[in-house]
Amino acid sequence: KHTGAFLNLARNRQQHFPFLLMSSPPRSEPAAAPAPPRAGKGSLPKHEYLRQKREQRERQAQAAGVCLRDQRVVIVGAGLSGLAAAIMLVQHGCRHVLVLERDEALSQRRQGYGLTILQGCSALRRLGVLETIRQIDTPSRAHYQFRSDGVILGFFGTHFWTPAALAPPHVPLTVFGLCAGDAAPTIKRHLNTLYAGLKPVSSIRAARRSKPSHKGAARAGAEVRAAGAAVATSPATQSKDVSISKDTQHPETTPHPPHAAPGEAEGEGCRKYNLHTPRERLRTVLHDRFVELVTAQRLLDPTATSGIHWGVRVSSLGPGPDGGVRVGLGESRVEDAALVVGCDGINSVVRRLCCPGERSLRYLGILVVLGITGCEHALAGPRVFQTVDGTTRLFAMPFSTSPGATTMWQLSFPLDEATARHLADPSHVDALRAEVSHRCGTWHEPIPTMIRNTPDQLLMGIAAFDRDPLPAFPRGGPDSSTAWQARVALLGDAAHPMSPFKGQGANQALLDGVELVDTLLSRSNDEHVPGSGPDIAAKLSLFEAAMFARVRSKVLQSRERVTSFHTTAILDSEFQAMRGATSALLARLRAAGVTADTGEQIEELICQHMREMGLQEGGTWRDHQEESVAM
Repeated sequence: KHTGAFLNLARNRQQHFPFLLMSSPPRSEPAAAPAPPRAGKGSLPKHEYLRQKREQRERQAQAAGVCLRDQRVVIVGAGLSGLAAAIMLVQHGCRHVLVLERDEALSQRRQGYGLTILQGCSALRRLGVLETIRQIDTPSRAHYQFRSDGVILGFFGTHFWTPAALAPPHVPLTVFGLCAGDAAPTIKRHLNTLYAGLKPVSSIRAARRSKPSHKGAARAGAEVRAAGAAVATSPATQSKDVSISKDTQHPETTPHPPHAAPGEAEGEGCRKYNLHTPRERLRTVLHDRFVELVTAQRLLDPTATSGIHWGVRVSSLGPGPDGGVRVGLGESRVEDAALVVGCDGINSVVRRLCCPGERSLRYLGILVVLGITGCEHALAGPRVFQTVDGTTRLFAMPFSTSPGATTMWQLSFPLDEATARHLADPSHVDALRAEVSHRCGTWHEPIPTMIRNTPDQLLMGIAAFDRDPLPAFPRGGPDSSTAWQARVALLGDAAHPMSPFKGQGANQALLDGVELVDTLLSRSNDEHVPGSGPDIAAKLSLFEAAMFARVRSKVLQSRERVTSFHTTAILDSEFQAMRGATSALLARLRAAGVTADTGEQIEELICQHMREMGLQEGGTWRDHQEESVAM
């Protein structure tokens, strides 16, 4: 009865939901031929019309930046944000993008350690390198938290997701039983059209939260959800189950198969939230992409001058011709630019030259020690784990597939600034190793082994600093002696350094580079010559306001975690309950002897206890995945 009513409703709404009739109806009469999709403007199908509108907007955005084509843009620093901005500018036709880097070569200095890329995936896609980074990803399936003696404190991760937990909340899975398998992408494509109009969405949950952009979308959505609730009670469809995973980054990839077990959630073709990659590899990929674009640009236009200049240091900034900026490079060389972008890190020279009287960085009272090692242990495999004792915290994650460098670990503990600076000096690596061994040399395995196996050249101490998320300097007016400052932008750590405890530094730096160019090339109705002349200053003001609105919460939350990660409260059961693990489940796991030394069967044992307690069906741990990857 309910199934028949649902199919009748689908026939009446087939111009909106033709995918609902892809499976044969349970009635004996032959299925009616689906009507052609409702047309958009003219005779185009709706989805084709929306696709063309998106492409038209992209062409308009590119056309808006034509005025930057023949102007020089100087980017100081070939880090993540600098290379991202350079790639975006060249992709949009800018012919004179000059990247200045103080290092003599790409591999001169250690370029940091492992990164967790989450929000930055959208930027990587725009830069054309997402698939390359995904190929070098070192995924993790589970995240554990232990006490220093190995007692389990909490866990979460895709390994513990069931097909039911992978589905968006409040959407009956059996709605999709009528169009299983390959029809799942069709559902998402139609939801893109129905709910978001010109704005693509990446999940059913996101579609339900999006504001409808055309008439009837909200009503159609309500009807299909009501019909789905009816179908969910039908015996004919209750045995069918299709899981659609939540993914904010890769909506085009293949969904999880309906038969996937919890431990297969990270298998071939499945979606995942984040990417683990070495910072040096990511920087190399971005560098190669920029060189590739510049090479192609010069083949097509021999007058283009874009490129990277190595071993160059900025010595001065001041007013240049036509309201631009003159960049001094040593004693005799200068470069005149319409725009200068400072991407030269937490001790930014560009920032210091723009605001020489600015107060120093804010010390966070924490020393962070980084190491790369190889270790034969279950926790040193495709897993993330952290161990705490109420003062000191160690975090470890997969780093690469190279022997001897499979795991990156990060140790952090409170320390006064003078001692932290002393231990962070590369010449004091022996003292740094002694301090690390003193603090956690007796912790559970594999921590002591990881520390012993870490070579001196892969051991590094960093005193943690940040800044308040505020603009560095006021932008002068057109008659001011500092008007040239209005043509200077700061990105990444030069603008908003933050602690590493939320994993957002690299993500926000990538977004900075992409969004800077998007803002410069955007066009509003009251702009006649966008992206040129005095308009650059106005565009930078808009970008700066949007950037700090985006990163403010990230900086403050990263600062708060300096305290919360190094206090005894992190050992409490209530804290772990907030992370998704119930006190009853944790007590049961401890009684069963599940510890850091359990070995490869740790996931199997946890899933067994979850099933026995009836906890897996609700997807308790799914909502904590975004936060987990940032730790």
